[in-house]
Amino acid sequence: PPKKQVIENPGDGTIGVVVWPTNKASTERNFVMISNLSLDNEDIVEISRTETQNIAKKPTANRCGAAGGYRLPTIGDLYDSKSMSRATKGQREMIASHTNGNTSVAVVYRNIDTGKVEVHLAAYADVFMNRPTKPQKKAAMSVCVHTIRKTFQEMKQRLTSMALCSELNLLEVGDLKQIYDSFIESHQRIVDNIQGAHTFWSDAARKLGLQLTFAQIVLLEWACSTGEMRNHMALHCHEDSNKSHPLESYTLFGRVPINDSRDATTIRKEMHDGYLALVHVGVFVRVRCGLDSLHCNLRKTMHAADWSRNLHNWSWVHGP
Repeated sequence: PPKKQVIENPGDGTIGVVVWPTNKASTERNFVMISNLSLDNEDIVEISRTETQNIAKKPTANRCGAAGGYRLPTIGDLYDSKSMSRATKGQREMIASHTNGNTSVAVVYRNIDTGKVEVHLAAYADVFMNRPTKPQKKAAMSVCVHTIRKTFQEMKQRLTSMALCSELNLLEVGDLKQIYDSFIESHQRIVDNIQGAHTFWSDAARKLGLQLTFAQIVLLEWACSTGEMRNHMALHCHEDSNKSHPLESYTLFGRVPINDSRDATTIRKEMHDGYLALVHVGVFVRVRCGLDSLHCNLRKTMHAADWSRNLHNWSWVHGP
């Protein structure tokens, strides 16, 4: 993208904040915060290498909504359950497709039994991504020292971004309360060892030869209170629609073949930057693999990743 349209990390250890009014009738403002992620090259490369092996297995997950892209069924799969849902195959009769009131694409079909026209937002193919559940996320994190260090750094920045949201009035009071409540609940789980939360992380640290402080354990538990997506393809242009987590945290990593035995510094330098296009704002956010962390609210801003996501990098998102 043209350099004058690119937003990037200030590079001086501060957090860059970009805010713009949304283009809809709302008092909500959308924003992107970009900060340094203090990871060493070995962590960046090993995280990238591990997930590159997972990419080779071609993982897929459901991503209903505009981000997943519209799948127009062909004659052969017109009644495929992945194309249209919520009705038996015998009840489906494709009529047309149309755009719903937000950014999602819907399928309109007539229920043959009732004669009623019904609208559903489930006409989306699975997309190329890993989407572990919260228990799966926690289990995977607990056995990888690189992921633990990455997550701890991300959550420190996420905590700082929450303070900035409060100071700059970037989120509604209800949204801020929702985020702070999740942090307080995670803190309480560790203090009271609810369901063995503190014991879980203490045991995991001991097995990995780590010494985790109380604060680090709280941040790791907090990270596992939200969902997670590892996107291995450039999703379609969309607005974020999940109302349960108004703040998303987003980091890019590269793709590293398992047989690449070069030193971590060299591999990291060759990783391709990614760009997040804020379509209606007219700017691009540059994201360096393993070095930058984004914390953003894009619920009323159309955005999409550039094509490097399909070939050179992948995104790790907390809070979807």
